[in-house]
Amino acid sequence: MHITRVFLPIQSWQLPRKGPNKECGVKKICFFLALLSIGFSNPVDINILVHNYTSIQDGEFVFNYEEGQDAVFSLSFTPKHLNVDNIELLWEFQHKKGGKVEKICTVVEKPLSFKDGVEFSGNFADEDVSITVHNISNSDSGYYICWVSDFNNMKIKKQPLLLKIDQEETENPDALKVNKGGVLFDTDSKVVFIVIVMCMIIIFVCTLISLVKRRETNKKEATDNGIL
Repeated sequence: MHITRVFLPIQSWQLPRKGPNKECGVKKICFFLALLSIGFSNPVDINILVHNYTSIQDGEFVFNYEEGQDAVFSLSFTPKHLNVDNIELLWEFQHKKGGKVEKICTVVEKPLSFKDGVEFSGNFADEDVSITVHNISNSDSGYYICWVSDFNNMKIKKQPLLLKIDQEETENPDALKVNKGGVLFDTDSKVVFIVIVMCMIIIFVCTLISLVKRRETNKKEATDNGIL
């Protein structure tokens, strides 16, 4: 059996190629870049900066004030020039860890205070989220928590602060302490000491007078009886 081989020109069976489409290539590149921008885009995070703290103890920002003073918690947030219409501020108070948390101040469209003596003293236009607690007392000591929320980028930042109230050595500032012979006296103790000494002197004098009178009485009785 004889097999006859037939060879066709390549051009006769190969599919015709389309010419280059520049518009389709540009669209593909743009689509690829858009996917990259979505996959790698990361909204700018919010950071809260603490400015006038007294010290840092165990990683906590500590503010020390004396009773009766105005406590100022000076804070700001970054980055700058965010759209303040998308920023919301919340301040909370907790007297001690594990205790009840109460809302004391918010700023959404305008400042709103929920606790007497608490005032929003910042300015959103300057990225300032500070508050002032006026005429503080022992009940104001504890944790103040600042929350800054950016709803545009879905970012929330929390910053706790600790307020400690310094106690004076004496409740009565007029009670000045005087060191006498290694013993520490204050003016109140000195007055008590003087009163006690005077009472002892009076008792001693009265006892002495009583003894003298008794002696004179006994002497008179002895004379009347002819003993003396």
